[in-house]
Amino acid sequence: MDKIKYSSLICFFVLILAFILCGPRLTGLSLQELLNYTPESPVLAALVFLGLYCIKAFVMFIPLTVLYIAAGVIFPWWWAIILTYLCLAVESTLGYFLGRRLGRHRVQQLVSRSDYGKKLMEFGTNHSIFSSFIIRLIPGPPIELTNMFIGTTEIKYHHFLVGTLLGYTPGLVPLVLMGKAATDLWSPHFLIPFVFWVVMIIFFSIVGGYVWRKKRKRRLPE
Repeated sequence: MDKIKYSSLICFFVLILAFILCGPRLTGLSLQELLNYTPESPVLAALVFLGLYCIKAFVMFIPLTVLYIAAGVIFPWWWAIILTYLCLAVESTLGYFLGRRLGRHRVQQLVSRSDYGKKLMEFGTNHSIFSSFIIRLIPGPPIELTNMFIGTTEIKYHHFLVGTLLGYTPGLVPLVLMGKAATDLWSPHFLIPFVFWVVMIIFFSIVGGYVWRKKRKRRLPE
């Protein structure tokens, strides 16, 4: 319990730092605005990214693709990938334990307000890494709602985190690499990850939709 309290306190101060560093200009954040607003210092830039992901755990107006590409533009590709995984782990952890804190009933009320959110409730979960992975592939539900929803289930935290980071990978890696080559949109360094990203979106959208429909059919009464 002490570890959880200390972790919550640290996350709170990181969130406050994020608001101080990032200011009020977050709504409708574009790639150019993010690049203009990010400090030149690599350390401060990394803190800004961490802060944005912490904020994103509670709000839904910061586009994930913008953060991926911006990381590729600002940092070396290998550091951009590591930093993005770290930030996603923090964001997912905040959402997961927020869901635990709010409780299943309150999260379901929040989730059920949108058609996309209802997909999560219909999907169901089991106690595996696969559930946390495959639920990322369901088209539509915001990741913030997904994290909170999984937090209300019996999926263990480490299973959730591993499955979640695996689920982010098909979009994360190519978009970061695209950001690295954003100055030359016709170069192979941009086009190859772009094509890979498009193929992954189509493939996993089909797979996620198929798995969701199959699970939904099983849950419906005969």
